[in-house]
This record gives sequence, C-alpha cells and structure tokens, in this order.
Amino acid sequence: MVKTISEQRRKDLDEAIELYLSAYQKKDFVNDDFVEYAGYYRITNEPFSKFLAKANFSDTTKTLSVLSSGDQVFEMVRKGIKKIDTFDINRMTEYFALGFKKRAIECLTYEQFLSLNKYDRIVTKHNNENLEIEKYVIENMEEEYKWFWQELIASLKGEGFNVSVFHFVIDYLYLTKFHYSRNPYMADKEKYKELQQKLLKAKITFQQADIKELPKKFQQYDLIYLSNILEYHEDIFEKSGFPPEEAIKLLKKIYNKMLNNYGEIILTDLMNWFYPEFCGEKLFKENHELIIDGSDRGYILKKKK
Repeated sequence: MVKTISEQRRKDLDEAIELYLSAYQKKDFVNDDFVEYAGYYRITNEPFSKFLAKANFSDTTKTLSVLSSGDQVFEMVRKGIKKIDTFDINRMTEYFALGFKKRAIECLTYEQFLSLNKYDRIVTKHNNENLEIEKYVIENMEEEYKWFWQELIASLKGEGFNVSVFHFVIDYLYLTKFHYSRNPYMADKEKYKELQQKLLKAKITFQQADIKELPKKFQQYDLIYLSNILEYHEDIFEKSGFPPEEAIKLLKKIYNKMLNNYGEIILTDLMNWFYPEFCGEKLFKENHELIIDGSDRGYILKKKK
C-alpha cells in the first residue's frame, strides 16, 4: 500500500524544492557545507568501519548519528542495529541518503549500484544506462521522496538544465578505489547483499539540526556517532562566535546529558585546533580511547556509570 504524503510534509517538500532550486541556480550550494540546503557527499571518506569495530553495541542499542552520505548509518544497520535516529544541518542529506541511496541499495544489484557510483565516472557526463538505473530507483522510492526528486529534476530540466540526482553532490570528495575500500558494503558483494536484507527491516529517522541543537532536540542514547563535526572550527564555531572552549562545553553537555550509562560517543578526524583542548580536559582524558592516530585520528568516549 502506497503511503500518502501529508499536507504538512508536502509543504515542507515544496519549500525544499523552492529553496534548493534557488541555491542550485546561484551555484552557492556546492561551496557551503553548513547551510540548510547544500550539496551532499556521494560516499564517505572516513574509515568508519574501524571506529564501529571498537564500539560496544547490539541490535537494541539506542543510536544517534550524523547522516551525511549515510554510509556509517548503513554499516550500523549491517552490523545489526535496527533503529537509528539521524540528524544533519543539511536537509538535502535526508532526500539523498534516506530517499535515493537507501532505496538504490534495496532494489539494485551490487553491479548496478557500483555502476551508478563508478569511481571514475564524471558526474556531469551521465551515460544512458546510469540514467535509466537512476530513473528506476526514483520510480520505486517511497512516495514522498519519489515526488521530491521527480519535481526537483523536472523543474531544472524545464529551465534548460540536463540534470540527475548526482548533479547535486559535492564533488571535491574524490571518488577512488581507496574510498570504496573503506566502505564495507561497496567493497564486498556479500556484505552488500547482507545490508540489502537488513535495510528493509530497519527504521531510520531524520531531524534537521546542527550539533549545537542536539541536547534540545534529542534524548539519551547508548551510541552517538558525531563523525568529524567538531573539526569545523572556522565554519561552525569561530564565525558564529563559538570558540574552541565553547565546543568543549558543548561536547561535555552531549556527554553528560545525552549519553546513557556505559554509552559511547564516536569522534573522528579531530584536527589540530581541537585535539589539544580535547586531551587537556580531565573528563575526556580519563574516558577516551584512541582508535586511530594520524590523519584519521579518532576516539571513543566511554561513559562510566
């Protein structure tokens, strides 16, 4: 049975299309990661599977994660987590990761999915085969996402643009075999099939929010995946009068208010501006575990009872 779109949701989608069309035509969206309507990442560039391998969770783990490309969320589902709440400052991540990409995994073969995301494919030169695959995915989406993508693409084509879902990605993330190797379901056909089956039974929710809103919009969790959000000192914190010490205060608030006893927060790519502040804090110094050092520096914060 097809799920109908509520009146409020249709208004939200109409607004999204109007604002995104404006951003796309101005070409603003590809250069700004921190706005409500922006380009989005096609795949992750983080070695998230190494971080998740160190985390302690089961199928009942109450989980919150940044959405972004969706890949770390999909890996959590593949590993058995059945319900995940997600957030992102960029609302377009919902329409791509949960609308298009999730459905693409569910209904395409492994070979079709890789063809659609071929690492040496140039986004602006879609071949006819990939356009047909993309059309097939859109036609088989949930009704609200199907309506959104059909309306958005039709609006741009009507103004002379020859577009597809992949015209909206932030393409300075270079797609290479190296990045594929970091993503288990793209690197292994059997893991892709495993993910396909588990996605059909998983429940993934989304709320538009930036990291500063998390304590207000969400409750408590056993596992919180923050990716490299706290890396963005200049973009999120400094420009808005939010210096490193305030970022530390925010992380403390998330740790104390949002994390259940024995819960864990995964932090990836802590850069030089934040690293000394993080390690200098007694709370974090006593409770964090280094997972990966170097350019992919990552940690798990573990909350004791």
